[in-house]
Amino acid sequence: VWLAERGWRPTGIDHEPPALELGARLAASRGVACRFLVADLRRPEAVPAGSWALVTAFRFLDRPLLGRIAGLLAPGGVACLRTFRDAPGYAGHPHPRHRLARGELLRAFPAGLCEVLAHAEDFDADGRPSAGIVARRRGPGSTSAG
Repeated sequence: VWLAERGWRPTGIDHEPPALELGARLAASRGVACRFLVADLRRPEAVPAGSWALVTAFRFLDRPLLGRIAGLLAPGGVACLRTFRDAPGYAGHPHPRHRLARGELLRAFPAGLCEVLAHAEDFDADGRPSAGIVARRRGPGSTSAG
């Protein structure tokens, strides 16, 4: 909804219809149009084909999907992700298999394909270890710096 208020044509995807219904109500209350799709992004065939100008994902980790996000972006498109990571001594939610390893998020956006604009491995306000990235897909003629 925030993106639609700024002129984007966003598509919200979730496997939980109530989450999408909440988004639709918010969009209607703000007078903006958003597309909402019920889909389980853990199933590769459910992921809408690119190319996308922007892909966002927060507190969701599916490693096969993570490995595909850079390829779903249009040249110049941006991915903005933040999700759980593992940290020494952390034993809380989610299960360790649903946490990123150190540097794992960076490896999903290789330098030859993407430019990393920002990256952090720190903690969310609720104390959970998290990792985040903003990465832009390189366009034709762009070069890797580094």
